[in-house]
Amino acid sequence: ALRFHPGEWGDIELVVLARRMGEGVAAVNYRTGEQGDYAVLIAEDEIVLYKAGTPLAQEPMEPIPPGEWFVLHVVALGGEHEILINGEVVVYARDPDPLPPGGVALAVHGLARAEFDAARESFRRVAPSDGAVKTEPAAMAQWMIGESYMHQQDYQRAIAEYFRVEALYAYPHWQAAALLQAGKCYQQLSNRAEALQQFRRIQEK
Repeated sequence: ALRFHPGEWGDIELVVLARRMGEGVAAVNYRTGEQGDYAVLIAEDEIVLYKAGTPLAQEPMEPIPPGEWFVLHVVALGGEHEILINGEVVVYARDPDPLPPGGVALAVHGLARAEFDAARESFRRVAPSDGAVKTEPAAMAQWMIGESYMHQQDYQRAIAEYFRVEALYAYPHWQAAALLQAGKCYQQLSNRAEALQQFRRIQEK
């Protein structure tokens, strides 16, 4: 499903879980406005970053088999754009004349379709269970594992996965986000004391 989010999105970080179901091109658009937008297009064996319809960067990539989930991670800060697939940087580009803030359009799969097991399998490729990978994409993927259990209302397992974010990854904003969600899980379990404790811990991050 394609969703458009209007607004003034400038510096932005997007994470999309997707999979190829057949021939075609997957796309994520951001800073969409009157001057055009940036578009990340993923074909079978290449990935292209467009600016207002003109290629800004183009790189070959290993084909992603049909039906296999992958994590697309886009980071846009000013004129700098970094695109990662499953935690690996595949495209870096610098635009000396960046587009102004605008809307975002992205495909939503996996969690939105309640395919939780397949989604978690993809996230665990980015965030291995042994915690050996300490990158920010790994922290994000670990947080998403907690989210998947929370959506299934398996609050105890969600809490355990959120606590792994806080324990394994030294990224304060992801740690705070994990503690917030853990607190919400405790609220669902009617454990007000633990919920308040997690909310207080956020202030330390």
